[in-house]
Amino acid sequence: MILFGGALLMSSLHVYTINWRCWWYETIVVLYAIEGSTLIISIALVIYARRKIRIMPFDGDRLSAKYQIKEVLNFSIAILPSILISAIMHTFSLVPTLLLSNGVITYPVSSVFYFSIHSLNCIFTKLALIVCHKGMRQRFQRMIFRRDSKVAMIETDAEKEGKHNFEQMKAAWDGPQRYPREFRKS
Repeated sequence: MILFGGALLMSSLHVYTINWRCWWYETIVVLYAIEGSTLIISIALVIYARRKIRIMPFDGDRLSAKYQIKEVLNFSIAILPSILISAIMHTFSLVPTLLLSNGVITYPVSSVFYFSIHSLNCIFTKLALIVCHKGMRQRFQRMIFRRDSKVAMIETDAEKEGKHNFEQMKAAWDGPQRYPREFRKS
């Protein structure tokens, strides 16, 4: 709650400072710098994760590390279209602001278009993330389209199950290879 309150206070101070100082055009640069750095970091994570998976040694910790790196790779790839959609929508939101500053439209009309575009930005970026990330897409489909009131939810301990699954995979990789008699060489 303290973190949320602090974030709300800081964002309010930034917004009012921008309005008091008339820094509207300067904040455009800040907005694109944030989105650009997010895009660059995501691309760097994709490149890093692909290289890391390729050169990862075959040892006992490989399965756990490979799973984590694969998740980073999948999410980094999935977030790229979302970032691009956000940048495009923010560019569209500049149109009513620029028209207002040049006196072409009034403030109420500008506000309607500006906030509508930002609302659509939130919707489209979330939808792009859901569509592009396999795990989120499956979870979304289960939540929305496959509702079954007869099935009781079973509480599970995800950390315990994950540890158990990794132990089984490790045992399978580390254990000796057993073949049926007909496949054994004499």
